[in-house]
Amino acid sequence: MAGADGNGLSCVVIARTWQMLPWYMAFLLGGLQGVSLDQIEAARIDGANNWQVFAHIVAPAMRGIMTLVLILGAIGNLQHFDLPWTMVQGGPARATTTLSIEVYKTAFKNWNMGKAATVGTIWALLLAIFSFVYLRQVNESD
Repeated sequence: MAGADGNGLSCVVIARTWQMLPWYMAFLLGGLQGVSLDQIEAARIDGANNWQVFAHIVAPAMRGIMTLVLILGAIGNLQHFDLPWTMVQGGPARATTTLSIEVYKTAFKNWNMGKAATVGTIWALLLAIFSFVYLRQVNESD
């Protein structure tokens, strides 16, 4: 078991990164392709270095897509169950316990349905907040 030596959290983080990095890179590549090359060329002619081009042209142009990726990542991580459960069952010492694992363990291992419902409600409220921010961001970009 990966968590037996105390490296369970590291293993879950590496596996989750390996799983989601291509999706995030696809979003960011799409955002990069939307950056105006004319603005970058004009900044280069004016003497801007790589850092200045990034800070004053690329990053502001990609602000919306970076926000979108962060919000979608937070929503995905709040819903995350399969990797931490399959790899270390939320251990060692609850280091990889997510809200979904907590609801599952409380409801079906400890048979405390009231506490599971409470945690589930808090979890749903957190997801609703992030979803509201996501939808607002999408509507602003239209």
